Amino acid sequence: MKKIIVDTNIIFSCLLNSRGIVGDIIFNSGHAFEFYSNQYMRFEIRKHWNKLLKASKMNDSELRTAYEKLTTRLTFITTISITTLIQFHLPFKSPEYKTRVHAYQRRSD
Repeated sequence: MKKIIVDTNIIFSCLLNSRGIVGDIIFNSGHAFEFYSNQYMRFEIRKHWNKLLKASKMNDSELRTAYEKLTTRLTFITTISITTLIQFHLPFKSPEYKTRVHAYQRRSD
């Protein structure tokens, strides 16, 4: 299973056009991919909610439903976790991953 890190712009794109290529990959790829996003993305979505409403031409309830459906396909992790996934190519839940994250956190303090 391939790991894909999804940034806020991809989330915006998917919310604005869930039937586009990005939406198709996220919603219809089954178990071929694992999608990861930074926890900060949730803040960014809330910050731009009104712009998303206007651009999507959905009402609040429809957009909220689309957002909730989208977030069920994502695993939210911290920036440090994303850095570790990229740097060490480790499975997110592996014991070695946790060891590396703790070592990295200590180094960053």
